[in-house]
Amino acid sequence: MDLETNAIVQCLKVFLSSASETALRDVPARQLDWQAVEEKAKLHSVEPVVARVLLQHGSDLAPQEVLQRCRDRLVRVTAKNLLWLEEWRRLMQTFQKAGVPVLSFKGPALALTAYHNLSLREFHDLDFLVHPRDVAQGRDALLGAGYVLWSPVARETAEGLLLSKNRQLRFTNSDRGTTVDLHWAMLHTMFSFQLDVEQVFHAARIERREEAEFLSLSPEHLLLYLCAHGAKDCWSSLSELCDVAAHMQAQEINWDHCILVAEASGCDSLLKHTLLLCGRVLGIDLPEEVKRHC
Repeated sequence: MDLETNAIVQCLKVFLSSASETALRDVPARQLDWQAVEEKAKLHSVEPVVARVLLQHGSDLAPQEVLQRCRDRLVRVTAKNLLWLEEWRRLMQTFQKAGVPVLSFKGPALALTAYHNLSLREFHDLDFLVHPRDVAQGRDALLGAGYVLWSPVARETAEGLLLSKNRQLRFTNSDRGTTVDLHWAMLHTMFSFQLDVEQVFHAARIERREEAEFLSLSPEHLLLYLCAHGAKDCWSSLSELCDVAAHMQAQEINWDHCILVAEASGCDSLLKHTLLLCGRVLGIDLPEEVKRHC
C-alpha cells in the first residue's frame, strides 16, 4: 500500500474506532503528497469521512489549505445530501399513496443507519426494492412523480419489465437532477446465489431517522447485500468495505441468524471473505465465534 492510500486507511480506522486514534500519529505527514491523498480519497468515495477525521484528529498533520478544502467539502456534501433526503422522503410518500410497499437501502438509508450522519456518505441515486408483482405499479408511481424510464425494456408490459438481468429499472428526473433505481431482486443474475425477496420483506424493520420513517432491510440481510455489492466490484473501492464495517459497528447483528441465512442462501464463503477483509484492512474486531467461523 502506498503512503497516501495508507493514510486514508488510517483515517477510516479512526472513524470506525476512536480507540485507534494513535494509528493516525504513525502517518508520515511530511512525506505525504496531500494532493494525492485527496485524489485517492475521491477515487475511493471516502472524501467526507477522511475530511471529518482530519478536521477532528489530524489538524496538526495536514496543511491548512487541505483542512479548508475538507471543511468546504463537508459543507457541499451536506447541502447536496439534504436535497436528496427531501426527494427520498417525497418518493416514499408517493409509493405509499400508490399502495406500493418499498424497502429503502443504500443512499440516505445507509447514511442514516450506518454512519448516523447524512454528510459522511455521498450517494448518486436512490434505491428502492419492491415485490416483483409491484414493479409495473412502482413504475407508474415514478412516472407520475415526474420521472422518465431510462432503462431499455423488452416490452412495456408487466412481464416485459421483469426481463432485465440487472433486476432493476433506472429512472431519471432532469428537473430535480435525481436518479432512482427500482429493484425487484437484491442481486444481479450473475451471482450463483440470491437473497429471497419475500424473506427480505418479511424480516424488514421500520427505521425512524431524521424525521423520516422507512422500511429497511434487517441488519443481517443488509450485511449480506453489502458483501455481495463489494464483491461484484472486486472490492475496488474502500468505501464499499467501509460501508460493511460501519454497518457492523452501528447495528446489532444476530450472528447466528446471519450465518444461517448466509449458508441457506449459498453466500457463506462470501460473508467469511468480507469479514476477514474488514479485519485485515480496517482492523475491525469481530466476536470470537465469528472469527472461528471465518
